[in-house]
Amino acid sequence: MSSAMEIDIKRELKLLRELQAIDIKVREIEEKLSEIPNIISEAKAPIDKLEEEIKSKREEKARIEKEKRMLEMELEASAEHLRDREAKLYTIKTNREYQAALKEIADGKKANREKEDIILKFMERADALSREIEQLLKEQGEKKAMFEEEENRLKADASKLEKDKEALATELESHRAKIDKKILNEYDSLREYFLDPVAVANGEMCGGCNVNIPPQMYIELLKCTKLHFCPACHRILVIEEREEDEQKQEEA
Repeated sequence: MSSAMEIDIKRELKLLRELQAIDIKVREIEEKLSEIPNIISEAKAPIDKLEEEIKSKREEKARIEKEKRMLEMELEASAEHLRDREAKLYTIKTNREYQAALKEIADGKKANREKEDIILKFMERADALSREIEQLLKEQGEKKAMFEEEENRLKADASKLEKDKEALATELESHRAKIDKKILNEYDSLREYFLDPVAVANGEMCGGCNVNIPPQMYIELLKCTKLHFCPACHRILVIEEREEDEQKQEEA
């Protein structure tokens, strides 16, 4: 690379600003890429919530149907026992035993009616759950279709962003090769602290931290003979070409 005396500072500063613009674009792309998985996750959340709700209702329905089957078995066994007791009523010899048997049968039939009521409620609840599950599945299907469309769009966006990033990486490498190594090292060191290590001096003020620049430094900036750094934030300072042109006109 050229010696310090041969360096065209104006050219180097122009290249630095272009390099920074590319770096910022790369950073913006990386931020967008990092957001996409979260956007997809958030878009899928309602579907996952529906899945949990469907699972919960299916589990409730399975539990109800299991309890219903057990109760039906108990009811069948009880009904058979009562039929057997009724068939043997006329074989009872004493009135006391007869009355006790009648009471047992009456109590058993009452308990069976209660079981039948519970079974009916189980059936009604199971039917209601089936309808709710069917509705939730329909809603889930609609949301899935919308989500898949959105997911495909986001993945296509991510693919395009990756290609843009690759193209910028090539452009970045090309730009870095054009810049004086020492100046590039200064830029890279500052990038550890700032996304924009190169700041435009706007009206004798650093565009990075908005702190006033000493008048003499601003005059030196207009000459573009060496690198200047903001006294406050230490960013590399540049000026707009318009200001340079105005200074040249004044000197002429």
